[in-house]
Amino acid sequence: MKYFFISKYGDSAGILPRIQAEGHEVAMYIQEKTCKRVLDGIVPKMEIQAGVDWADYVVIDYKGFGVLADKLRRQGKKVWGGCELADRLEMDRGFAFELCRNLGIRVPETYEFTIQEAIEFLRQAKKRYIMKSDLDYSTLSFIPESNEYLIQFIQTYPLLTNKKIYLQEYIQGAEISTNIFYTHGKVVPNPDATIETKKFMNNDFGAMTGAMTSLVWVYPEKEPRLYQKTLKKLEYLLSKAELNVCIDANTIVNDEDVWFLEFTPRLGYDWLYAYIQLLDCEISEFFARLCEGTLTRIPARSGFATAVRVSIPPFPFEMKQQDEKILEKYYSSIPVLIKNFENVYLLDVCLEKNGMFCCGNVVFEASGYHPTDFVEAFRQAYKNTRNIEVANKQIRTDAIPNARNRLEYLKKVNYLSVPVGSSYF
Repeated sequence: MKYFFISKYGDSAGILPRIQAEGHEVAMYIQEKTCKRVLDGIVPKMEIQAGVDWADYVVIDYKGFGVLADKLRRQGKKVWGGCELADRLEMDRGFAFELCRNLGIRVPETYEFTIQEAIEFLRQAKKRYIMKSDLDYSTLSFIPESNEYLIQFIQTYPLLTNKKIYLQEYIQGAEISTNIFYTHGKVVPNPDATIETKKFMNNDFGAMTGAMTSLVWVYPEKEPRLYQKTLKKLEYLLSKAELNVCIDANTIVNDEDVWFLEFTPRLGYDWLYAYIQLLDCEISEFFARLCEGTLTRIPARSGFATAVRVSIPPFPFEMKQQDEKILEKYYSSIPVLIKNFENVYLLDVCLEKNGMFCCGNVVFEASGYHPTDFVEAFRQAYKNTRNIEVANKQIRTDAIPNARNRLEYLKKVNYLSVPVGSSYF
């Protein structure tokens, strides 16, 4: 069969060589100019229309393609991922917050402001606030230590000029995400959970990155308590809209309640590279059945899966077009040596005549799995980071204590649901 992936940055590229190895043809379209060389020489590239015409199955891995996805489905194409509602849920925070409030999902006290309105509000505020933005920059969602510093930040940060921002009350607790798959408007149980580290450095220092490490497991119940408090309340709406994506609700849990932060109605990174370790079928079959609408239950094995992102400088700073020529020359001088292909997923690399080289700063993901022990699952992932050699390798090394602290807190407040027979719990 033929699989065509449509992507903005090439984030899902790591699974395409796996689908190739399962005996299928693959191709990819990458929208962002600075990411066009991802997996060059390994995975063929096509423009969107050519790829859609060629493929048996089309998978869309990022936001912003909702109009296209809905159009292709109306044309009878077998497409999974992307829809207009999913784009709005992720790209319009104000809409998502209002929807959750109307459905009875708790949202921290949140306000939408202009820059000047935000400054005036913060000068009078008695509570601690964090800032969020609809702009596609992870560094614009951060947790300041004081409102005073947040005022200085929003006054001077150039990307915020003439933009609306959100101020949200800081809620202390354990952060955890709950995800569920939809195909053709039908819920596909069971949901899964993710605990991830988002800051670049150990102990949550440094810039926001999306995710540096992920711990993922499929809930043993069809509707665990966290799901009932969040995504369950959207089922009727999402089914009526014929949602055709997976949707993740990121939350903070404390002894008072579950607090909604944001939706990710698409594949997540590096969640994806942990999640596929839990599949009890081939990756190609999983996406084919999602595209066809024939998947009725997640074919998952019990246990814990993990992923660790491996990068090189200047990550986590993003490659901009004005820096493209300088950085391309820098990346292309850094060779990549694969020692063992097991449980590693190539990303910002390309195959040249004289070997494999970097073409960006997120080089690969390393994953692990264990049926009962999340610690051992992370140890495997960290061991697998050595399967590929690259200069100036960067990883975050504190995933185990970080996850343990959150799991223990979730158990304390009665929101922990882990695979049967799990160690420690």
